[in-house]
Amino acid sequence: MSFPVTKLTVPAGVMHNVKLSQLVKLRVPDGFLGILESLYREVLRAQPDDVISFMALYLEDLLWERRGLEQAKGDASQNLFTSVEF
Repeated sequence: MSFPVTKLTVPAGVMHNVKLSQLVKLRVPDGFLGILESLYREVLRAQPDDVISFMALYLEDLLWERRGLEQAKGDASQNLFTSVEF
């Protein structure tokens, strides 16, 4: 996965008076807020001692679940096309 990179050109001496939020307008990616909401809900529900490790495992499980669903979709479409005869 690659992320778009934006180059900022700021005249010398100006940067110390400018906040980063004034230079960059960020867009929240689709699905990000839903992932954050489910993540913080699970952290609050589980009350883990090691929050960072819990979050890492949660996101890893989410990734494997998503990959599994994508694989299942791919298998279903592959089965659909292999069963059609011309």
